[in-house]
Amino acid sequence: MAKRQNNQPSEGTLFLILEWFRSHLAGAATKNDLKLLTKTILMKLSEIKAAIAEAAAKNQEAFTEISSKVSAMQAQIDELIAGASDPDITDEAFLANLESLKTNAKALADIVPDAPATPTVPEAPTV
Repeated sequence: MAKRQNNQPSEGTLFLILEWFRSHLAGAATKNDLKLLTKTILMKLSEIKAAIAEAAAKNQEAFTEISSKVSAMQAQIDELIAGASDPDITDEAFLANLESLKTNAKALADIVPDAPATPTVPEAPTV
């Protein structure tokens, strides 16, 4: 018997695959059925890859936006710290800046909701 030079399945292997499909599908499976099935599977894989790429892009976009907001808040904190020791800053301006920082910090913290409190189950009364 001649040695096979490529990685293609032998005719016997294809026959076994076709027989398996015939026994597990309602109708008879042909090579065209297998080609169509392979094409469908590859299309599904490409759809999954596209969905993952889209999710990764959105994740990167969110990361960039949140990082930018955190940097802006850090700058605002640094400004407040510097202003706290500035004798010329008015209390109203300082408090307005502080209130703005608190509002922005809360909005950023609320991006991910807090975990709900786990309900406590009352203990059964002892008799």
